[in-house]
Amino acid sequence: MKQTRKNCTTGDPLPKWKFILLLNVHGIITIIALLGSYFVLRAFHKFRNLRTASNNILVSLSIADGLLAIPLILDIIQLSLKCTCGNPPCILKPVGGTITLFLLSVIVLHLSLMSSERFIAIKFALRYQAIVTKRRARIVSIVMWLWALVVIVAVPKVLQRATGEELGKDCRVYIKSFQAVSMFLVPLLIILCSYTYIFIVSYKQRQLVREQGCDIPGMPTVKYHMKGARTVAIVVALCLLSVIPMLAVTFLQVFFRELLEDCCDRKLLKQIFYDVAMFVNAICNPLIYGWKNEEFRNAFRKMLKCC
Repeated sequence: MKQTRKNCTTGDPLPKWKFILLLNVHGIITIIALLGSYFVLRAFHKFRNLRTASNNILVSLSIADGLLAIPLILDIIQLSLKCTCGNPPCILKPVGGTITLFLLSVIVLHLSLMSSERFIAIKFALRYQAIVTKRRARIVSIVMWLWALVVIVAVPKVLQRATGEELGKDCRVYIKSFQAVSMFLVPLLIILCSYTYIFIVSYKQRQLVREQGCDIPGMPTVKYHMKGARTVAIVVALCLLSVIPMLAVTFLQVFFRELLEDCCDRKLLKQIFYDVAMFVNAICNPLIYGWKNEEFRNAFRKMLKCC
């Protein structure tokens, strides 16, 4: 244990077996992330029936999932340098951490957006098509990307340039608090409130069906949107379960690096959370939509037959 801690803190070259293991894991996850995003984007572009407002949000989420390959590639480069010389450029780690944090912020924002879209579909089932349009879905998705870029990247840089020096401790605390609230706490509350309402409506719907049967105005439309809500709920739940632990460790890595540098156990924990989150986000969208959504399932089947 002492020898392991020494290797982690003195900058010794990475053991070859560990380098090969991490390289294979990161390489496989990178390929899966790119392929998963490609299949979703290709199906959306090729099949006109998939070009709905809700799927526009899904495509934007898939782009963020695919771009997670960038920090993975940076990790592979860092691992290669560490294996050969034991002292990789220090810029790779913070850059990779910032990109990861930015993309995870985009993913969480899109999960809250998908939850809000399902809330509108259930709450205003008969007016859904008029409220949620393709154009509005694209605009809101772009706003999510810009908001994450401003909060995670632009705000700290602008404040640092304005002061002309490193940010003070109090200023960093305010920035971190603002980022945590706007990027994660508020979206999580939106997700929780949206699905609490959906659960209540689902419960009441079952009660009405038992009492009155299916002869209820608007019930087929509500059932259709409720089915979509269940699919989105699976995507949201899996993404959150994989992302939240990684977010906690990533925040420590980006903003409190000194807490992680001398602790091999925390580094291992961060690596495990990182790989699990990357793997789940890489496969959950194409897999779940191919399994639960009949239109996507047919589209993926046709694409695979063409290959």
